[in-house]
Amino acid sequence: MFKNVAGQSYRVFAFNRLTNEPVTGAAASITAKLAKDFATPVASNDVNPSEVEDGYYLFALSQAETNCDDLAIYPEHSSSGIQVIGCPASLRPRPDDTRGFLVNLTIKLANNEVVPYCEVVITLSPTSDTTDVYRRGNCDELGKIDLYLPAGTFYLWRRKANVTFSDPKTLTVASDGTTTIS
Repeated sequence: MFKNVAGQSYRVFAFNRLTNEPVTGAAASITAKLAKDFATPVASNDVNPSEVEDGYYLFALSQAETNCDDLAIYPEHSSSGIQVIGCPASLRPRPDDTRGFLVNLTIKLANNEVVPYCEVVITLSPTSDTTDVYRRGNCDELGKIDLYLPAGTFYLWRRKANVTFSDPKTLTVASDGTTTIS
């Protein structure tokens, strides 16, 4: 599973506790709670899953539901005789860092001086470099970093000891991969 990406699902399996046989046709009776980063579980945005087959069901996840480092699912059936388990019970969404357009950045100061070994943080929010982090990495000795980003608007933050940046910069990736920073 990818971190902070829409269009994904969480698989669960339902079975009869007495016979251990898979339970089919029970999607309307199955619900789930999700716990992000070990927080208190909250109801899934997808109220009931879609049935796949042989006791397997899929809960559709929103982008916000995958924006975490640890995601646990707590599924249940309205009947006590049916057990529902997550497949797996918890997982660690990984950054989706290989899809999108290749964006080559060189970090420079206002006077055009290259900043080597600078940390770069790409966020979805302009409020802070720790809110809605989308990508993170470090520049090489030439101030260069390559990132994969889909089309959209992002915010570029730079960090290095004893260096002051006017952040965030708005980073826009067009549908043809053209990148602009303002």
